[in-house]
Amino acid sequence: MGKQEFIESLKTTLNGRIAPSLVMDHVNYYENYINTEIQKGKSEIEVMSGLGDSRMIARTIIDANKRLNDTDDTQQEQNYQDAGHGAARHRQFSGAKLLRIPGWVWLLLILIIVIVVVRAAFSVMYYLLPILLPVLLVVFLVKLFKDWLR
Repeated sequence: MGKQEFIESLKTTLNGRIAPSLVMDHVNYYENYINTEIQKGKSEIEVMSGLGDSRMIARTIIDANKRLNDTDDTQQEQNYQDAGHGAARHRQFSGAKLLRIPGWVWLLLILIIVIVVVRAAFSVMYYLLPILLPVLLVVFLVKLFKDWLR
């Protein structure tokens, strides 16, 4: 699908389902995005494949609009644009969904892993130390007497 087909499909799918001003805002956003990416050196085919299906993007925008109908009217249009454009940015990665995990969750996960590894190390040491200490002591004494006898 080329740029014009994408834009027309997006416009057709959005018309009648959200406010006309929002349709134009989104159409302008995607036209600008595509033009900017092409100016950066990407081919039209690369940009279009990165965006994905225009009907899926339109569905995301429509769903976001429905969810935002319950919000304050003064914030609705700005929130809607943020939700719709944010979803589109995630589609740049060949349709792959990105898993966003907050930093504190990563920190907690790392802390748990460190605790488990340290505990496992100490558990192994707890069971091996009664065996290893006498063996190491015997080896040390044998070496000491060998050196002393020479």
